This record gives sequence, C-alpha cells and structure tokens, in this order.
Amino acid sequence: MNEPLNIRDYQIHLPPLGEGAFGRVYRATYRGISERALKIFRTPSVNLSQMARELEKLSSVAEHAGIVTLHDFDLLSDPPYYAMGLHADQVDDAWQTRTLDRLCGQVDHREAWRLLRNIADALAYLHRHHIIHCDIKPSNILLTDEIPPSVKICDFGQSRTDFDEVELGGTPLYASPEQLRRPRESSDGRGFRWDVYSFGVVAFKLVTGQLPRLRKYSELERQSFDPEASIVEDSGDPDPAAPRRFDAERLASLIEEEAEIVWPSGCRLAYTYRAIIERCLELSPKDRFTDMREVLLAMQAGDHYRQARRARRLNLLFSLLLAAALWASGSALLQASRARKASQEAQKAREQAEELVHFIVYRLNREDISSPGKDELFDHIAENAETYLSNLPAADDRSVTLMRLTANTAALRARQAFDKGEYDLALAKFQKAYEIRANLVQKAPDLQDLAVAAEANLLDIARAYEKLGDPFDAAKTYEKALELRTKNLDLTKPLPRQALSQVTECVLPLAHVLQENGKPDEALARLTELSSLHRLSLTATPSHEIGGATQSFISVLQALANLQVEQSQPSESAKTFSEILDLSENLKNSPVSVRLAAEAAEANSLRSLGMIYLSQEKTDSAMAAFRDELPLRQLTVDRNPGEPEARIALAEVYANIASCFDLTQTSTRSVALAHLEHAVDEIGMLPSSAREKQENQQRLINLHNRISRILEMDE
Repeated sequence: MNEPLNIRDYQIHLPPLGEGAFGRVYRATYRGISERALKIFRTPSVNLSQMARELEKLSSVAEHAGIVTLHDFDLLSDPPYYAMGLHADQVDDAWQTRTLDRLCGQVDHREAWRLLRNIADALAYLHRHHIIHCDIKPSNILLTDEIPPSVKICDFGQSRTDFDEVELGGTPLYASPEQLRRPRESSDGRGFRWDVYSFGVVAFKLVTGQLPRLRKYSELERQSFDPEASIVEDSGDPDPAAPRRFDAERLASLIEEEAEIVWPSGCRLAYTYRAIIERCLELSPKDRFTDMREVLLAMQAGDHYRQARRARRLNLLFSLLLAAALWASGSALLQASRARKASQEAQKAREQAEELVHFIVYRLNREDISSPGKDELFDHIAENAETYLSNLPAADDRSVTLMRLTANTAALRARQAFDKGEYDLALAKFQKAYEIRANLVQKAPDLQDLAVAAEANLLDIARAYEKLGDPFDAAKTYEKALELRTKNLDLTKPLPRQALSQVTECVLPLAHVLQENGKPDEALARLTELSSLHRLSLTATPSHEIGGATQSFISVLQALANLQVEQSQPSESAKTFSEILDLSENLKNSPVSVRLAAEAAEANSLRSLGMIYLSQEKTDSAMAAFRDELPLRQLTVDRNPGEPEARIALAEVYANIASCFDLTQTSTRSVALAHLEHAVDEIGMLPSSAREKQENQQRLINLHNRISRILEMDE
C-alpha cells in the first residue's frame, strides 16, 4: 500500500495511525468538514464478505454511546475502506490515537472502576444483541476527549454472532486458553465467556498496569493502534503483511500454569471489586460469568453493597456521637445555670460537647448519608445547637463556632429542600442561614469567609424567589447581593478575576428577572455595564487566566446579544455576536473544556447572525454565517453522535442554508432541495425516543412541506 491513496471526499493524512495484517488506519478529513479515522484494507488480505458482516454488526449497535461511530464505508471502492469516529491527539506534530493503553496503571482505583463500568456496559450491549467481540484489549478501546473521558469499543474485525463458527481468534495475551486452542468454537455461548476473560485481563491491567498472567511476554503487546493484532500475527514481525501463527497450545498451557491471580502490593481496589475481576479470569469457562451482562450486574451490585455498607457504618457512628454530644452539652448547661462561673469539670464537659457536635455536623455536611431518619437527624442537630447557643455569651468564641454550625446545617437543609422542589422550606432555611451569618459579620467584620457565605445565601434566596414565581423579590435580593459585593470595589478599574466572577454571578440573573418584571431597558443597561467591565478587566488579566476570563466574558455577551435580539435591536445584536466570534477564535488552542464551550458559543453566534441577516434579506451574508456554522455543528455530532440536540442543531443549519437560496432559479432550487433532504436525514438519524417527540415530528412535517413546495415548482 505504498501507492498514492485517493478516495473520494477524503483528504488522507500521512503517516498512518496504525496498521495490521489487513490494512492501515489513517486520519482523514471528510469534505473539509470533519476529521475521521479511515480504515483502508489490503484487498489480497481481506475477506470482503466477512468485512461486510462486520460493518453490518457495527451499524446494528452504533446507537450505544460506548460503541465507535461508523460514518461511511465502501467495500467496492479501490481500495475498500470504512470511516469511523476519530479519537486522536496531535503530539509533537504527530497524531496518536487515544486508547486505553495510555491509562493502564496511571489512574486511581476509583477512576479505573468508572471506566471499567462503561466498558462492561458497552460489551453487555453487544452480548444482548448476540455479538461476540473476540478481541477485547486496551488498543481496541478508544477514549473520547471529554473530561473525564468516555470509552468507545472499536474493531469488530474478529467479532461474530453467537451462531457463527469462523476462523481467527483474539490477541494472545488477552485471550482465554480455550479461545487459543479452539478459535472456531464460539457458538452456544462459549464466545461470550471469551469476552468475559478478555475483559478481566483488561480490568486487571487498567487497575495495576500489569498483566494478570504471562507478564514476561508483555513486550509482545502492540504499542500502536492496530485493529488486527491477533493470534495469527506476530507483533515482532517487521512485515505486518506476512503473519505467522503463534503456538496457541503452548500459550494456553503457559496461562494455565498460572492459576492464582496475584495483585500487586499497594493496590487499593476493594476486595468486592477484585473478586469480580478474578471470577472473570477463571481458567475454567464454567467458573466465569456467563456473559458481560452478568458481569455488569455484579459490578452494579458491588457498588450498591459498598454504598449501603458505608452508609450503615456512618449512621451508627453519628447516632452514638449525637447521643454523647447531647448528653454532655445538657450536663454542661445544667452546671453552668447553677453557678455564675462554670466549674472546671463543666467547662471541660462543654468543650467536649462542642467538639463532638462540630465533628458530627462536619461529617454530615460532607458525607453521603442514606437513612430514613436523615432529615430528622439534621433537624435535631440544628435545634440543639440553637438551644446551646442561647445559653452562651454572645461574644464567646464558642458561640461563634456553634452559630457557624447552625448556619451550615440550615444551609444544607435548604439545599436538600431546594433539590426536592420544596422551595418554601428552602427559602425559610436559606433566610435563617443568611441572618445568622450576617449577624456574625456585623459583630466581627474580620470574619470574611462568613461574609462571602452570607452573600452566597442571598443568591440562594433570590433563586428560591424565582422558583416561587416572585421575580420582584428575586430582583431586590439580587440587587442587595450585588451591593454587598461591589461596595469596596472601584468599577472604573480592571477587577481581579474572582471579584469579577462574583459581580457577574449577581448581574446575569438580575438582568433575567428585570426582564421578567417588564424592565428590559434596565436589564440591557446592567448587561452593557457588565460587558464593559469584562472588556476592561480582560486587558489586565494574567496570561494563565485568559481562557477562563474570556469564556466568562462570552457568557455575558451571549446574554446581552439575546436580549438585544428580543428587543428588536438587530444592529446592536449583530455587533455583539461578532465580538463573541472574535473572542471564540482566541480560544482555539485552549484546554478541551474551554475550547468546546468556545466552539458552542461560536456556532450559536453564527446561527443568530445568520438569522438576523436573513430577516434583513441579506441572503449572501446569511449564507456565509450558516456555512461557517455547519462544520462546527458537524464536529459536535461527530463527538457526540448519540446526543439528539447536536443532531437537531445540524439539521437546522441545513434547513437555514436552504432558506438562503433563490427558489425562482431552477439551479438553486435543486441545491436548496439537497440541503433540506440533508436536514430530513439528520432528523431521521435521531434515536427513536427523540425522533418520536412531538416537536421533532413537527420539524419533519415542516421540512417535508418545504420539499413539496419546491418539487411543485419544478412540475
């Protein structure tokens, strides 16, 4: 395959990402829009009918988020190929595929277990559809660029249904002994247990960085992305097109000689989880899980068991400590009430009670407690803390400690009520927390952390008012929080990022409720002032904070531009959207999370600009904006093919582009028609649950109506 490669619609980039016995994988750009991984086959080496079966199976399970996306294929092309989602990074001018290899032994046990649950979920989905992968290994598990990453199972070249009996097997170091010896006998459920064993090897290696068996042969593992590394291919062979067989019987015997699984010292994975992995690695197939669905259920049961056990242990501890604390505090108060000065014993008892109460509330505020009496426990602590507080001098340091505890507990109860939709209760509790903290700050102005917490409570109170349908009181409360946060700031000068963030946190929701109160002009004024403050502060922002500061500025401009659109100010809104585009361009080389947010803001701004130009009948300008939006929407779909909103947005771009063409001209009608058909295709590719929603059905009806009108013009 040294001849020049030329495949329609694809620009192929060299060197290849990886290669195997059957072909190579390249990074390729599709129509100048999106990056894809293009697998090109060596025609003498590949069985096209078998590959057609692979693609059929891959397309049947492609809706699962843990399965790599199949974009395009043509087995009749010269050479034959298929295109899948690209998961690669550019490192030192070279592209490297993101596979699970890079994380093996490099992540803590909690993150490793999260990834393994995702892998198990994807494999269970395959087994549910009677598909056996047959070649589970780290290099066949791709990582997305999300934070934290998700997994994508790839390479179905060895896969088969539970009814198939075909040649080939898996990668030796990850294959079970019976798979090595009898690679054809995968039917009647035997192949499912192959995948279970291979998953166990992957799990052990991800957690420990080592193989569970055959560790001295670990150098045989492929270091590059190689979808076809299997038992028919020697990874040390300099010519990947000339495979030879491993001694499968010898390897199987070597595996069976290492019956016991030895975990490295220092491995922190829980015993419950180790037992699941060890059962996957049983040498006898009948001792393993039946299939990956059983593995997934065992993992979920293990998670639930550990959570319940932890909750029971904590609840028992808290019950004992609470009883001790209340008894000790009651005893101390009784002694203190009988004498003007507490005795040394009473003082000591009181201090012990305070320490116990502090410990209980500290843990409750930070632990995940599951108990039917959890709410009563919180109320009991708050009630007794207040009783204790009322018997102490106002200026006593310990009274400050208990007042803090009371406010913390009230705020926590408020958040719980808010999450449950009990907004009246949440409002009352947030108000109580604010009153306590504000009172403390008034008596001791140096308690700056309490001042910050009190201001945050005001924002919580305002949000509760919003949920209760009271925008008037919400606006007043946001105003009060803003006043507190700006009273010591000079708003004519650049602000530090933290101070600017606190001001923004008040102004954005304030502008929203002002608009709800029928005061759009005041809301516009607030957002305009805030954008000017961001613009000024950005000039003095340190280089390492530019990305985050720019992202925050973009969110302010988006709110301003949207309000300008609603108030029929097309010129002003177009100017604001253009500024967003300029700022987004500056974030192209930022970290992933910042870059993705900037791309979303850029796409939304281009759509809004296009709609503004379209309303002004500036079709050329609208067309330019929509065409710039198109690759951004396509990229989002490529990253998240199962996300309905991303695909709907892509369909809307195609429909908007169609609106820019002059339908009185035959030539442009056909182009408009093609774009509308693209939009219909995108809606049709939605998951059935999303496609059947009323609003999406209406989208399809509208698109078909537009297509019908164009076709009628051609008759």
